[in-house]
Amino acid sequence: MSDGGSLGIGVLLLSLVALGSWPALLDLAFLRGRHPSHAYLDYATAVLLVATSFALASGQPLSVSSESWASAGLAAVGGCLLMLGNLSMQRALLLGVPLTIVLPLQGSLTVVLGTSINYVLQPERSEPRRLFAGVAAFLVAIALSATAHVAHERQAANRRERRRRRKRQHAASCRPCCG
Repeated sequence: MSDGGSLGIGVLLLSLVALGSWPALLDLAFLRGRHPSHAYLDYATAVLLVATSFALASGQPLSVSSESWASAGLAAVGGCLLMLGNLSMQRALLLGVPLTIVLPLQGSLTVVLGTSINYVLQPERSEPRRLFAGVAAFLVAIALSATAHVAHERQAANRRERRRRRKRQHAASCRPCCG
């Protein structure tokens, strides 16, 4: 494997660690009293600082030529959409949607939409059978995840109801007799 390939795998592993740890750090910030809106601003600021430092450290010239303005604009729109997606995920978490639903759903929809849009933009560079077999697998994963969540919520509601009934029955059986 070339040095570039080894470096790429290293970056991918670092990415997996970072993606796996940020939800826990966000929860920790909430538990320590950080307001969710402020936590998101901290997150967005950190993304800007890391992206800027990586751009400066890359050694690439920072000038934008006249023919690359369209590419730069598309990249900026993509970044805005990414941040909008992250913000909507944050809001979903604040509204009480569990992390176990938000992350798989967001990740799967990202793959499905990104793959589909890439195919529309560059059909000659894709193999449709393989591509859409993978998209179908992600759609099945979304459906299974949603089904499992609904089933879990129903079971939890049934357990809560049974506990309430037992408490009421116990309270009724323990009343002193009025003889």
